[in-house]
Amino acid sequence: RTLRQRKVISAALKSLKSAGPITLLRLASEGLKCVETNMNLIQLVSLGEKALLASSVEQSRLPVNGTYRDEGSMFFDVDYRKNRDAFIEFVYGDD
Repeated sequence: RTLRQRKVISAALKSLKSAGPITLLRLASEGLKCVETNMNLIQLVSLGEKALLASSVEQSRLPVNGTYRDEGSMFFDVDYRKNRDAFIEFVYGDD
C-alpha cells in the first residue's frame, strides 16, 4: 500500500513541475486552507521551490524492514527506537 501512495505522490509532484505559476499559486492558496503550520510564507515558498526543482525525491518507509513482525494485516513487536532512529537519520542525515 505504501508503495502505491509513494507513486501517487511522485506523480503529483511530476505534474506540479509542469504547472504554471498561476496554477501553483492557486493550489498553494487552496492547500494552505487545509493545513496548520508555524512556517511563514517565505519558508513555505522556499520549501515548495526546493521540491519543484529537485531532480529526484528521496523516500523512506516506516516501519523499517526488519524492525517488526508482520502477521498479514497487522504489525507486532515493532522496535520503535530503531524506527525513530531511522526516521531521524533519513530527515537529518549523519550529523
